[in-house]
Amino acid sequence: MSTATPWRFDPQRSLPADGDAVTQKVELVDFDADGHVDLVFANSRGDADGDAADAQLNQLVRNEAGQAFVEQAGVFAEPDNAYVIKAADVDEDGDPDLVVGVNFGGQSYVLLNEDGTFVRHELSPGESLSIGDLELGDVDLDGDLDIIATDWGEHAPFGEAGDLGGPLRLWAGDGEGGFVEAGSQLPMGVENLVSWSLDLELFDFDDDFDLDVMVASRGPGPAVVLLNDGTGVFSSHQVPALADQVLAALSSIDLDGDGLLDVLTLQDAPGGGRNSVLRNDGHGDFLANPGPYWGPADNPVKLDFDAATLDFENDGTPDVVVTGLRWGMLDVNTRLLLNSGVALTTAAAADGAAFPVVPELAQSFGLQLADLDHDGRDDAVVAVRDELQRNAVLFGSDDPQDGVPPDTTPPRIGVPQLFSLSVHNRERVTYRARVDDAKVPSRWHDFRFDPQLAAYNLTEDALTAHRRRLPYVEFAFGLEADELIALADDDPNKQIAPGVWFGEALWRFSFTIPDIGPEPTGALRWRICAVDAAGNKGCGPVYGASVLPPDTCGDGVVDPWERCDDPEDPSCISCAAVCGDCICEPLELDASCPVDCSVGEGGPATNIPPPGMCVATMSVGLARIWAVRRTVCLRRRTVRCGRGGGLLGGLYQMYGLGLRRHGHHWRGGDLRRCDASRRVRLSGNTRGRRDRADDGLARASPATLAR
Repeated sequence: MSTATPWRFDPQRSLPADGDAVTQKVELVDFDADGHVDLVFANSRGDADGDAADAQLNQLVRNEAGQAFVEQAGVFAEPDNAYVIKAADVDEDGDPDLVVGVNFGGQSYVLLNEDGTFVRHELSPGESLSIGDLELGDVDLDGDLDIIATDWGEHAPFGEAGDLGGPLRLWAGDGEGGFVEAGSQLPMGVENLVSWSLDLELFDFDDDFDLDVMVASRGPGPAVVLLNDGTGVFSSHQVPALADQVLAALSSIDLDGDGLLDVLTLQDAPGGGRNSVLRNDGHGDFLANPGPYWGPADNPVKLDFDAATLDFENDGTPDVVVTGLRWGMLDVNTRLLLNSGVALTTAAAADGAAFPVVPELAQSFGLQLADLDHDGRDDAVVAVRDELQRNAVLFGSDDPQDGVPPDTTPPRIGVPQLFSLSVHNRERVTYRARVDDAKVPSRWHDFRFDPQLAAYNLTEDALTAHRRRLPYVEFAFGLEADELIALADDDPNKQIAPGVWFGEALWRFSFTIPDIGPEPTGALRWRICAVDAAGNKGCGPVYGASVLPPDTCGDGVVDPWERCDDPEDPSCISCAAVCGDCICEPLELDASCPVDCSVGEGGPATNIPPPGMCVATMSVGLARIWAVRRTVCLRRRTVRCGRGGGLLGGLYQMYGLGLRRHGHHWRGGDLRRCDASRRVRLSGNTRGRRDRADDGLARASPATLAR
């Protein structure tokens, strides 16, 4: 078979011998901040059963400028049955730490990175668990990373009939590298049991800027889906497409460019199966392979176990590489699927082969993509579940016909969470948004290595030890939008607030407004930007906010800069206009809130309510307005029937329908005549009609709603 595949071996740059290691997962991280992505392998011989005899030594492999790979000694002190290792800054000091999930009744632990020396701290000391996978993220939005993990339980061999599985495990982080058990925030009983799970995804699937959970089940039980109420308390959530579904793995990524994370499911049957696409409707529900998105001709029955994404075609949509175990000698077990935004199709190479079809890769089990040698092309690292074969690195070929094209597409920057259009002296402001470079979860090394990072005018609490140009907010006071855009990075008038990753591809940007006097003066201008590892820069639109004297909201006096000031009025939030609710209010301007007030490709908007007797969600995702091909799809202008969601969804009463507060969401009663799937499309040159009703909700004609 032809070796003209996009990714190829380089005999001069292979990985060091790993003895008889059987690798379960691979993680990538630049642990020493030298600008080159290093490799971490979780090793164990255990499979459906295992014990101490299956323990193996894990590996951290240092990348020496993309030209050689050397094992870093002294990181892992003794063998264990690690099934997963994840990297993140759990002690908030600016360098990456490692969290190790150990299977078969072992002791899981955290390795805190202390200037390149790793110090071990145990998770739930003395408790024997069987961790199959884990993810990190700030589930309770307290600013600290937490850990959620699958536990296989005690029924071995795992995955057989009668194996109910084990409960999910949750540990709350303290921001200093410590974790406390927080299982009380998870459902009780069978709603929290999952059997023989190899994959867990922590991502925001209902578009409210908190992290939800989806867990694959390889055993007899179904997949588990949990919804986060915004405080880190989870409840069971039914997804019909996953009911009674056995699958090997899950991957979340925005396939169709609508700003919502979709899901790839792999091996949807016991012992091998087709894969599928679950398209997210923004309400926590998914449509199973509509179209079909991934048709049978491009999706044969396989033993796929992992998927990775990149923008192979540089068209703004992520493409997919899937890998798994080979059926036979000539089976193509690693394939490249090209994504058009409406379908996944096999790449032109023979049978879509992404890698050479060779015995060394027959037991491919895990996959990560990153540019290892700084040539602008993603390379591939493969975890091989075979004690006779070492793990593999394949490099993106520069062949113009069959190789991997250099990355020329900037990162994707989502619409930020709802925010106020006024800020106060000495106020700490926080903005949140999704930013990714065609990969979820986002990792530090997806973004530009910049040794000059500390020389910029960074906010006072910025961390720089990683030397990565992470997604950031650039802001200035008293300038117009075009003036902010024109400022150089080292201009003293521009300040930069680097983002803090808090799960999947979500970033939090915080900074303090200076004290600029007792009278309203000037304006804050800001935008979100990101520079990927290849140097491609992308920025969102410029937003603005009035800078006001110290906060007087709540004194009952409507100051000139306030929209309202009535503590008893549930529609008066922070006494200010709110950007992102799709209502262009008198205090909003095109320059300060383009998603509410602008037209054209910079951020068209309209004001269209839900049809009939429905309450607008006004959720954090309501204003995700996307100008694509001069057409705007105003998503989420719909109702979650029976469950009004979002920050503002329950603030209004309409036709006597009462709503009640529940956690960080608003839940409604019997909301009838709801259309939970309607989309409204407007041309980029059309401004929708803006009518304000007495109840504070905007309305539109039935003809407009029917478009």
